[in-house]
Amino acid sequence: MGFFEFRRQLTYKLARFGGLLLVADRFFASCKICHKCKVKVDALPLSVREWTCAKCGALHDRDLNAAMNLKDLAGSEGSARPVPVEWKALAAGLRPT
Repeated sequence: MGFFEFRRQLTYKLARFGGLLLVADRFFASCKICHKCKVKVDALPLSVREWTCAKCGALHDRDLNAAMNLKDLAGSEGSARPVPVEWKALAAGLRPT
């Protein structure tokens, strides 16, 4: 299953059960931002799986840090935006925009 199909099915299920899908901006640097002090690293190659924040000294696992930043983003007024889903449109076979 591709990402588009995964997101389509997730949107469908959330609409059916009254949920809300939050989508982070595609350029939100979730793995490059220290989740403790919020300082952004300029360059972080994909081969780097762990890194230490230059400001606060926190050691980060790349994936766990990204997950914590996305969790924080979902609870804030930041770059996440709700994706409105109309159940009737989905039931009629129309794609949500």
